[in-house]
Amino acid sequence: MIPLGTDAPDRSGPSDLRLCVPAAAVWLVTLLLSGCSPGVAASVGLLLIAAVGSCVPALRRPAVEAPAALVAVTLLCSAGGALAVAGRLSAVGGSPVTALAAREGRAEFEAVVTLDPRPRTGGPPVRGGSYVVEARTTWVSVAGRRVSSRVPVVLLVSGPRWARLVPSQRVRAQARFLPADRGELVAALMAVHGPPRQVAPPSSAQEVAASARARLRAAASVLPEPERGLLPALVVGDVSQVPPTTRAHFEAAGMTHLLTVSGANLAVLTGAALALSRTLRLPRWCTVGASALMIAVFVLVARPEPSVLRAAFMGAIALVALALERERDGARALAAAVIGLVLFDPALARSPGFALSVLATGGIVVLAPRWRERWSDRLPAWSADALAVTLAAHVACLPLLAVVSAEVSWIAVPANLAVGPLVAVATVGGFLVAALALAAPPLAAVAVWLPGMAVAWINAVATAAARVPGGALPWRDDLYGALALAGVTVVLLSTRGRTRRLLSAAAATVAVTVLPLQCLAPAWPPAGWALVACDVGQGDALVLSAGTGRGIVVDAGADPAAVDRCLRDLRVREVPLLVLTHGDTDHVGGLDGVLDGRRVGTALVPPGFDNDAASDALAAASIPLTTVTSGRRFTEAGWTLEVLWPRSRDGGNAGSVGSNDASVVLLARLSPPGRSGTPLRALLTGDIEESAQRALLGDPAIRGVDVLKTPHHGARTQEPAFLTAAAPRLTLTSVGAGNPYGHPDPATWRLLTSLTPASYRTDLHGDIAVLPGPAVAHRTSSAQRRARPPRHPPPLRPDRRRTWHAACMTSAAVSPLTVVVGDEELLVDRAVAEIVAMARAEDPEVVVHDLLPSQVGPGKLAEVTSPSLFGERRVVILRSVHDLTKDLAGEVTGYLKDPADDVVLVLVHAGGAKGKALLEAAVKAGAARVTCAKPTKATERLQFVKGEFSRAGRQITADAAQALLDAVGNDLRELAAACTQLVADTEGRVDVKAVARYHTGRAEASGFTVADRAVEGRLSDALEQLRWSLSVGTAPVLINSALAGAVRGLAVVAQPPRGVNDAELAKRAKVPPWKLKTLRQQARGWTPQGVARALEVVAETDALIKGAGRDPAYALERAVIGIATARAQR
Repeated sequence: MIPLGTDAPDRSGPSDLRLCVPAAAVWLVTLLLSGCSPGVAASVGLLLIAAVGSCVPALRRPAVEAPAALVAVTLLCSAGGALAVAGRLSAVGGSPVTALAAREGRAEFEAVVTLDPRPRTGGPPVRGGSYVVEARTTWVSVAGRRVSSRVPVVLLVSGPRWARLVPSQRVRAQARFLPADRGELVAALMAVHGPPRQVAPPSSAQEVAASARARLRAAASVLPEPERGLLPALVVGDVSQVPPTTRAHFEAAGMTHLLTVSGANLAVLTGAALALSRTLRLPRWCTVGASALMIAVFVLVARPEPSVLRAAFMGAIALVALALERERDGARALAAAVIGLVLFDPALARSPGFALSVLATGGIVVLAPRWRERWSDRLPAWSADALAVTLAAHVACLPLLAVVSAEVSWIAVPANLAVGPLVAVATVGGFLVAALALAAPPLAAVAVWLPGMAVAWINAVATAAARVPGGALPWRDDLYGALALAGVTVVLLSTRGRTRRLLSAAAATVAVTVLPLQCLAPAWPPAGWALVACDVGQGDALVLSAGTGRGIVVDAGADPAAVDRCLRDLRVREVPLLVLTHGDTDHVGGLDGVLDGRRVGTALVPPGFDNDAASDALAAASIPLTTVTSGRRFTEAGWTLEVLWPRSRDGGNAGSVGSNDASVVLLARLSPPGRSGTPLRALLTGDIEESAQRALLGDPAIRGVDVLKTPHHGARTQEPAFLTAAAPRLTLTSVGAGNPYGHPDPATWRLLTSLTPASYRTDLHGDIAVLPGPAVAHRTSSAQRRARPPRHPPPLRPDRRRTWHAACMTSAAVSPLTVVVGDEELLVDRAVAEIVAMARAEDPEVVVHDLLPSQVGPGKLAEVTSPSLFGERRVVILRSVHDLTKDLAGEVTGYLKDPADDVVLVLVHAGGAKGKALLEAAVKAGAARVTCAKPTKATERLQFVKGEFSRAGRQITADAAQALLDAVGNDLRELAAACTQLVADTEGRVDVKAVARYHTGRAEASGFTVADRAVEGRLSDALEQLRWSLSVGTAPVLINSALAGAVRGLAVVAQPPRGVNDAELAKRAKVPPWKLKTLRQQARGWTPQGVARALEVVAETDALIKGAGRDPAYALERAVIGIATARAQR
């Protein structure tokens, strides 16, 4: 704080604290009643008014007149607070907006923006950005009629058009209304679909203010980073360009108030205005007018944040006193500001920013004058003044800061002292640059260097203070911790004479003893630590100790500030080896935090590493990039890192790079000193899922490890056999508290805890250290709070570029609109599956809606594409859109005109003339088209077979591929199944002998093959397939089940009901839609009498197999003969 203007300490004498009692009472009453019903709040208000009447007789008695007056004023102000809350609750509760929210309805509305949009926190990122917009509705559409309703609401929106809104703009849109917490005094949360439909221009004043903010950002862009973002933040509260690492430095240094415009900024500006007017000897009315104009402009440009409103109210009171030549009292002005603002806006009673502003100002106006006078004999006046103001503000805020940050910072006092004079320079200079930028932007780009240098010093102090070991001491973050700290503070402030000296000496002794121990022998990290799982929120970051000040880093989490904090706590200044397991943002988004102020040697990445931002950052830092596959080995400081996955291109999965299953998997072994004893073995798995885990099951290196880093944050995509084979003594699950993905999955967590009781999670235990043995030490809750997930959305994940093997091969990023065209069901299903996989690569917990035409009723499309409260992305797949009714096709066409930002819509079309208009409308709307044509030529089918083996990382000889085609036939699904079987049951290159061993005379000898041959009337083939199937151990009951299913399918398809589309027909036949074509071909030649006889045969066979007969094999032979014979029955 700077002792100028409205936040200056009172130099006129002792403060009058009487008005502080009513101020505290009205604040407390408003806070307590904000969660009640309007009736309760109104009743309390009326009771308090009635209580005022009991004080009237006492006012006539001189002995108790003063106390009685204080009680009466307190009761009256409290009554006003209660009635203000009742009025707000009544307005909100009786609004049609609240009624819509109660039933989560959808409606059109118009609203006026009241504050600038701010990025949404929590949940996965959305293309175009997701934002929270505070607004006030003007009307809402109810039953087709516009109903006037002016209540505060919160809009949950996405897209760049929302981000450009400024206060006072009117917007129209449609939203789903969601209930809000009553205590917030907001009518509804409104999940808005799409961009605003109508946007009115802002008021002239707001347009000028927005222009000033934008031009200040533009002028500051010539400064280096982070100064270019810090200057707008300090001057007008625009934190959009402040790097996360810088934000973390300011938080650790106790200087976050400089990143949010506060009363100190207004105090500086009004103080400068007063000083200038006095220097120019202006008349009093000019001084008052100039200062009032300064307050109004500042509130307009910096926005009416709680601390700004508090300072503006106090400033207005001070100006009135100045105009009337009355004595000013800071405490009375502060109390009056609290009363006035809480009565005007009861929601301020719940604002932490407002509370911190009031406490800091109270400390300055009450404590600072006494301390300044006491210290002025020993210190220069300017030094005593600065120290008193800084310390008073800090001491007054300590209890609330302890609750917010779970720590007590001592480094904040010297840090704020060091930047105090420069804050004034940056504030005044930055405001002048903003004004100059409105008239002459080129001159502003030159003038900005003066406040820029001041900001550079402020940033340097914050960075240095953040790196001081033990700069903050852990403290309880609950009510008891706050009360204990407040009690200690009050005792120290209220004692006098020898008692104070004794307590001060005791406190100094503790400080002198504890702080050096905290710095020189901190409790964290524990001595001898080998590996630490950093609590970086929803992401991965691990550190392997490589000696004093050195650490091998595996992944960097999503938040630069969090991983930088972890590395600073571990005293890591050099990273000889950096491993980025794959390119997802939750593993590489925090890379800047690793690079900040540290020497980094080599970076290891998987093949096809596709995060351009990370690659650019590494290149800018001149860090060499090494691509690794299985078999590579690295040694560093006693650690041996063996790469187990991904496999090399010759025998691996390089083709699937970009997915979670392409993550680098490491076996990290730490040799004990002197090479004696058993090394520590840690299996670090990135985000691999079932497929890669199954492929690694045959590797003996994964078995019997000491430490397992749980794959993919404990998601449900686990192979239990892999976790069991690892048999870890200890597991580490890196996961963010309250993450929207539900990680870790409950079933996965149960399995981990059943494997070992030493299962740890960063959301529960904070940073987790592993000691050789292994032993475990974990963070306390205070450290866990410091490592919370970022309060700003992480950068958007980069587009994934992948391919699938099919005749419709493509290599494109996932598109918000895609049409998949083709009649080959296998290729269509693969194309759709790959689009889903690409979406999940960008957001692992994307919600998928896979719908047949029979499942798409009126309004269903709007339901599945409407915005979610948590902002998760969705993939909506509409199958067989050529079978949609005219109305539903029109609904889809309407959606194509205004698609949602966070939805990937996939339309599947057979490719014929039916429904062609919808297909053309989708392509016209910019949809990506994927054509899946069936391979008809022999060479295309041969290429398909070879491609199947290539996808699995295997090879097949040309003659073996041809032999497989000859044995199995041309059905792609049967070919794919045969290829999968050969891959699973053979090793090395597949040759003709392997094909002959599995498929000569018995192509796909399964129950389904037996059934297909039987209903087709191919008796000899069916009997041969039956004998092969029984010889390989297929259960007779499964074969008969396949026979029954085939016959039931014939019964449905042979005489289909009229008006039933293919999707419904497949549902009735209990077969996938792709099977209908085969069923129709098989149904040719069957009569209703034949189908009835076949149904009798399978029923009789079922009884014989389940106990009525002695020989199930004989019963099945008789069934096959009976079905084949029934086909010819007329």
